[in-house]
Amino acid sequence: MTRTRSPSTALPRMSLEAPATIVAAVATRLPPFWPANPQVWFIQVEAQFSRRNITNSRTMYEEIVCALPTEYAAEVQDLLIDPPTDGPYEKLKELLIKRIADSERQKLRQLLTALVKRPRLSIVHFYANYSYNASPRTFR
Repeated sequence: MTRTRSPSTALPRMSLEAPATIVAAVATRLPPFWPANPQVWFIQVEAQFSRRNITNSRTMYEEIVCALPTEYAAEVQDLLIDPPTDGPYEKLKELLIKRIADSERQKLRQLLTALVKRPRLSIVHFYANYSYNASPRTFR
């Protein structure tokens, strides 16, 4: 016996409209945040966005917010609490790079000050505490 479905129980038809929405819904797997060189991290992130055809600034902003470790999200807390309506991704990127670079310079200053105050502090200790996070830009 062949069963037929009544119109009320028929399966919904898939729409092929709005492919950009469907593509944007694909999960994005961002690399772990790299505080030593946030500019390179953003290049990697933008490559992921490009591969998935994600071009909406708000969507990109939300992906970054989800990927940021809490200690770095705190660096841009003001922008996260009150996100801009115009170009939120671009503004978050600019602010995060600036503030992380400033905080890296501050750490370097603190370590150099400690090194000057305590000359017996070995260079090995200095590198153990800083250089693994340092980007070449930090020492310019």
